[in-house]
Amino acid sequence: DEAENIGYVIPAVVVMHFLSDLLKHGKYTGFPTLGVEVQHMENSHLRESFGMAPKQKGVLVSRVVPTSAAAKVLRMNDVLLAFDGEPIGNDGTVRFRRHERLMYTWLVAQKFFGEEATLTVLRDGEQMELKIESLHPE
Repeated sequence: DEAENIGYVIPAVVVMHFLSDLLKHGKYTGFPTLGVEVQHMENSHLRESFGMAPKQKGVLVSRVVPTSAAAKVLRMNDVLLAFDGEPIGNDGTVRFRRHERLMYTWLVAQKFFGEEATLTVLRDGEQMELKIESLHPE
């Protein structure tokens, strides 16, 4: 009776992901992650040293968790250019809405346990498409 302002706001997208997960899997499996640490590539000399073209954008994979979904396909020093076809900026963001950007990890979190993901990567100066067959929570 005396408590006020103790509620918590849970974003609608989180609630919808949770409910969709329950319907899809019969239980809550969580939000998937790639299991990588990245470095922003806003420095032009850094981009050049990894063989990026002047107009290419992306983030440098600085660590891959050995037990992660990405461990089978990504390597340290890969440049992650896009996730499921959505280009990643040098600051690690992707387009969200008009004039708005979010971290690329938001796209990863919108997927479900067991779903496939496509990564566009620059490795040793060569652009390639890599598939993660089954994303899983960290």
